[in-house]
Amino acid sequence: KLSMDPSEWGRAKNILTNNCPNATVARWGSASSPSTSSGSPMGTVAPVTSVTVPSGQFGSLPVIKPRSRCKGSEIGQRGQSGGVLYECVNRKKDGTPAAPGYNYWQPVQ
Repeated sequence: KLSMDPSEWGRAKNILTNNCPNATVARWGSASSPSTSSGSPMGTVAPVTSVTVPSGQFGSLPVIKPRSRCKGSEIGQRGQSGGVLYECVNRKKDGTPAAPGYNYWQPVQ
């Protein structure tokens, strides 16, 4: 439910296309767009659930078991499984901190 103006969308598109060359970015205003107080449309961005890339794109990243626990020393490190990029985090899906010592492999968003 976030919105952005055309300038912000352009910067976000540049970041996505530079870091995710296989990503498809919808053109500005193609999503259902609410209006600003001035009546001009605002673009909306759909949430990303995971990053999927062709096999072999991750190079030497370890293959991990998705959503399993990872070690505290691995927090911030990345792994892969089935073409999906994961990161070891110490927070729940909703972004709140996990209990001490509970670290999980979650899809990179």
